[in-house]
Amino acid sequence: MPRTTCPNGRNATEALREIDEIHGTAFAPLLDDLIEGELRATFTEAEDDPRGGEAIIAALAKIFEHGLTLEDAARLLGRAPVQLAGHLVHDPRRARQVLTVEKLLRQGELSHGQIAAKVGMTRQMVYRLSLRFGVISETTERLLEGGGFVHSAETFELMRSLREGGHSYGEIATILGMSRNTVKSHCSRKGWKPSPDLVSA
Repeated sequence: MPRTTCPNGRNATEALREIDEIHGTAFAPLLDDLIEGELRATFTEAEDDPRGGEAIIAALAKIFEHGLTLEDAARLLGRAPVQLAGHLVHDPRRARQVLTVEKLLRQGELSHGQIAAKVGMTRQMVYRLSLRFGVISETTERLLEGGGFVHSAETFELMRSLREGGHSYGEIATILGMSRNTVKSHCSRKGWKPSPDLVSA
């Protein structure tokens, strides 16, 4: 018999009603899945399977595609948000970073590179998480269209000014959320070096 209650005893209808009040929207299709027990059963079975990581991500994706957050998913599945975050990267130790990435992605004020630098992840990982959360920014759209990791003119202007201001390739890479090799090759191509005044000082 499929489970229709969260592990903490709350049923799916109550959890979705609470989410409706927070977001002001209705999630009838998701409720159907939950009442049938399909989503929760899939998630629970996958958690019990050491190789169930992809099934867990698929179950969470079904929740995210309705515009819900990790916190909402936690309410529906009766888990802690940090526990679900760990599943998304197959590494519980990085769970808090994932929660921060989700928050910053949903705020929409920082680029993937800036988020990566802020939380200590690669830009590619932030991009992958943006797809998993269904948070499609201009950067994500460009990448989905096959445009590669394109940097803005402002990013390169900042790179130039940091390099001419005496910052190392590694420092610039950390600030911009890029790899050190990307910074080094671009600065070398453009001939950007620390200002002579700084070198002689």
